[in-house]
Amino acid sequence: MKNWISKEIPAPNAPLLPGPGLGILVLLSACQSYAPSPLDTAAHQAAWQARTLDDGSLQAFLEQRQAPLPGPQRELDLSDGLDLHEARLVALAFNPELRLARLEAGLAAARAQYAGQWTDPEFALSALRATDDIPDPWIIGPSLSFSLPITGRTGAETEHAAARHQVARTAVLHSEWRIWGEVWRAWQEWSAALLREQETKQLQATLGELIPRVSALAEAGEVSARIASNFKIEHSQRTGELLRLHGLTQNKEQALLALMGLTAAANLELVPYLSHLQEGRSHEDFFPVTLHTDFNSKLAQRNLELLHLRDQYAVAEKSLALEIAQQISDPTIGPAFESDSGQPRLGLIGGISLPFFHANQEGIATARAERLLARARYETALEVLGGRWWQVQEKIEAITRQRSHMEQHLMPLISQQLKDAMRLMQLGEGQDNSEALLMSLVYSHQAKLDWIDATLAISAEESKLVQMRGPEPTVEQLEETEGNK
Repeated sequence: MKNWISKEIPAPNAPLLPGPGLGILVLLSACQSYAPSPLDTAAHQAAWQARTLDDGSLQAFLEQRQAPLPGPQRELDLSDGLDLHEARLVALAFNPELRLARLEAGLAAARAQYAGQWTDPEFALSALRATDDIPDPWIIGPSLSFSLPITGRTGAETEHAAARHQVARTAVLHSEWRIWGEVWRAWQEWSAALLREQETKQLQATLGELIPRVSALAEAGEVSARIASNFKIEHSQRTGELLRLHGLTQNKEQALLALMGLTAAANLELVPYLSHLQEGRSHEDFFPVTLHTDFNSKLAQRNLELLHLRDQYAVAEKSLALEIAQQISDPTIGPAFESDSGQPRLGLIGGISLPFFHANQEGIATARAERLLARARYETALEVLGGRWWQVQEKIEAITRQRSHMEQHLMPLISQQLKDAMRLMQLGEGQDNSEALLMSLVYSHQAKLDWIDATLAISAEESKLVQMRGPEPTVEQLEETEGNK
């Protein structure tokens, strides 16, 4: 009986086949090469600091963009400063979070492009040498096996990768819509801070004009020194408050620039948004919002958060289908050649896994649990959004009633009192009028600040409704355009 031992490399006189060497050359020619791409912190910081809107990069982004904008579309004109609509376009182009979201979608697209491919064929070579002294002691057995995708694995992988790509695409839409709303809210906060600063500056200037007149009345004995001192104290307090408000306004402006992916070096003139309200324009110029409505199925279809969760549920479905398809590995089959003591043999070699013990039970159980969790996440978000929709509407109505009361009752009373006090001051009336004038100035200033706060609160709540409602154009139009892209 012959004894055999395994050898990794045959002896020099063994019959070598030319096929393996040729196959290695083919494999090497098909492989891709690696080229490093190091980070350059200084270069990126310099490019970021030098980013402006005068180089045509924003216009180029808008021209290359195939998807519709997530909100009302207007012409871009930077000659009269940067307004809210234009700022949102800048954020779409340069916001760093959106850049990452788009690259994540590109990563998912790259994975989807090559998903579901056949497994690479496997070449095997066995070489055995007889220990007995015989004329041809080598047995050479090369084989080439191919997987047969008959279990549905490749199709399941393709659908799973496509579903993950869809999640990444809707994540981009969701991020764009979120940044669109964040710019709106940040713009309102900056505009409100600017208005507070302007109102405080106006009060400070008025007090500065009145101090010499009240001091003269105090010297003449018509008002007490205490009242004259109160005017000076109020003026000093408003001066300190003005310094704080100016710093707050600058901080809000820097936050806006950061959302737009710009720095202070961009040297932009921002146009306040709340000032439009003072000119008689409403929020509906930008986003029409209808109150007293339910969060119905139509709104649920438009909501981008729910769209993202629906796509995540589709991924969970495809994940379960993929795990089930992987219970059994694809069978393999291929040609086999053997040379035994100089006698060539040609045949087939194949194999298949038998799902007796493992059968991917863990993967299937996990996928079922993940699908259940994805369903619960969607249904929970649907309930939360439905409740929040009514809460926000009720809050808008409450603050609107408060602001209407201020406009119709409180502010006219204060305004009339201030006019009367100023008229009496001009007539040189005495002590009681000076106290009433100072009190009226403070009341008027506080009422204006309260009006600004109420207007900001209403606008902020309206932005929440708009965020929940979804973009214009609708989700279906965005999905269709993204699909064509």
